[in-house]
Amino acid sequence: MTSPNSPSPVSNSKATRLIISLLLIATFPIALFLTFEAIENQPEPVTPSEKSIAPQIDVISVTPSSETVRVEVFGEARPRYVLAMPAEVAGIVESVSPHFKSGNHVKQSESLAKLKDLDYRQVLATAEQGLAQASLELLQAQREAQQAQDEWQQSGQQGQPDSPLVLREPYVAVAEAQVKQAQLAVDQARAELAKTNIAPHFDAWVQATSLAPGQYVQPGEIIATLYDTTQIEIRLPISESQWALLPDRKTLIDSAWPVTLTSVGIASTAASSASAGESDSETRDPLKPTQRWTGYVARVEQHIETATRQRALVVIVEQSEDTQRLLLPGTFVKATLEGKRYENVWRVPASSLSRTGDIWFIDTDNQLQRCKVNVLFEHQGNLFVENPAHQNINGEAMLLVAVKPLVTYFVGQLVEPKLPGQQHSIVASSRGQTAQLLLGVQ
Repeated sequence: MTSPNSPSPVSNSKATRLIISLLLIATFPIALFLTFEAIENQPEPVTPSEKSIAPQIDVISVTPSSETVRVEVFGEARPRYVLAMPAEVAGIVESVSPHFKSGNHVKQSESLAKLKDLDYRQVLATAEQGLAQASLELLQAQREAQQAQDEWQQSGQQGQPDSPLVLREPYVAVAEAQVKQAQLAVDQARAELAKTNIAPHFDAWVQATSLAPGQYVQPGEIIATLYDTTQIEIRLPISESQWALLPDRKTLIDSAWPVTLTSVGIASTAASSASAGESDSETRDPLKPTQRWTGYVARVEQHIETATRQRALVVIVEQSEDTQRLLLPGTFVKATLEGKRYENVWRVPASSLSRTGDIWFIDTDNQLQRCKVNVLFEHQGNLFVENPAHQNINGEAMLLVAVKPLVTYFVGQLVEPKLPGQQHSIVASSRGQTAQLLLGVQ
């Protein structure tokens, strides 16, 4: 039985509904505020133009080609012979040829100066007299020997006499030796007399001379400096890496391998380089015009310099007095030798090679790919590498290579390639038309 003071179930239910109603009324403004705040701060819809785009990268097109290596080295022209010409006999200078001056060209055996030769002619005359006397004595000895031979036969004796003196054979031998000695004395006197006429032993240019009429010279005294004009030699030091680009020694020598020589005037010493063409990267002397000569490989040295670790070959330039452009001794030249020929080679910028030895290229889907390459040689900021198609790069005959790869690149990255001079990137769907354009750009 319910107590008269306890609340009834009906009154409790009404109280609960009242409390819930009051709570709903109290929380409605808060919910409304939060709803408006969420609507105000919601992110704006992303439009297609604001979507993230593929990065644009600079590329260059490369196609396979045939390249002939040219090895460029530097050397100094030197004459084949340099002669500090001595006086061969003593005497007083009687005359000097007006042509015997520095800078002039002289011929072999041309008379350049003359010494007084009276003493030498006297010596020659004495020697000739001695030869005549020795010849006379030989004739007398031979006559007496013949007479002794006749007398021996007339005597009726058999065999040979006991002593060669009977037939006077030793007297004939002595007379013959005296004739030979006298003949040598005449030859020597004539040679000494000929040496009073000073003449070069080969065609030469006169570099310096120190003769004057009335001057007394001693045997061995240097009277002039001459150098050969018919052949100029250039010794070219070549590194082992450059030797690998050249034909073998036998081919170089047997075929007289041609070498192009160019005069250079440079402000600083230039290093040797291997290239695929001629370079004019040196700082040339503007006052010195460029000249060219053609030579050939004459010798290949068979030792390595300990200081430079290089091995040299010697180039010869043939020339004569009538040569219009003489290669003068002391000329600093650049020598260009054609080396091996490589087929199916790719030419890429040096900047396209990553630190790991890779190049990055764009595939047909405009995605980045990379491959290892073998650098054959370098020239003028370009690398010549074996055809990357050997690495099975989809068999494409043309590649778009990234000019300056970044460390952030990754394989499969979507990019937009851009050729030099183009304002817009290339799309994958037009790659076939692009190939024709690239050939025109190159």
